[in-house]
Amino acid sequence: MYSITLEQNGLEFFACVPGFFRGGDVVGFYIRDDATKQAILAHDPRIWEVLERMVIEVEDLRAICFFHQTKDTWRWMKCKTRWPRAERQELREECQAILKNKYATADDKVVAQEILATFTEQQVKGELIRNRRAQFAVNRDQLCLQLIAAKGYRCAICGSADDLTLDHINPLSKGGSDALSNLQFLCQIHNSQKGDRLTVGVTT
Repeated sequence: MYSITLEQNGLEFFACVPGFFRGGDVVGFYIRDDATKQAILAHDPRIWEVLERMVIEVEDLRAICFFHQTKDTWRWMKCKTRWPRAERQELREECQAILKNKYATADDKVVAQEILATFTEQQVKGELIRNRRAQFAVNRDQLCLQLIAAKGYRCAICGSADDLTLDHINPLSKGGSDALSNLQFLCQIHNSQKGDRLTVGVTT
């Protein structure tokens, strides 16, 4: 259970927030002094100022409660290399909010910074890969002709001449080049089996 005591304009509110706090959970607000009770009965406008501030405090605390419950999961999540763009943006915004949250511990901020750094690294790497693929697409036809002349038009694994694709032995995503020594023809079946592996490493 987490608690917040808020004093403003001579009024005081006390709120209890469940330790396992979700968006739909009920937050208990308590009034502990006569001045605040009288202000409520008199419809004193100061009440709304305090309540608005309390809502902000509770929302900050809700975010931290959720973060504490899922911190280990977040540490694992940052290691995932492929995220849907919408989920990646949502997680980035959550982490940025944690860094500004006054209820966040030092460890909370470390985890948030790790996740943000990982996304930044992935974004840079993704841009480099996209640029490399675009460059390869421009030169693809010429490379195909050069590879046919050097190695023939056959699958490097099974020897088939049907449904061939041009494959990087060391994938572009792993830093592979467009040198002929790093290119081969693979049939659709073996290209699918190889996937994003560094070496051929597949059997017929």
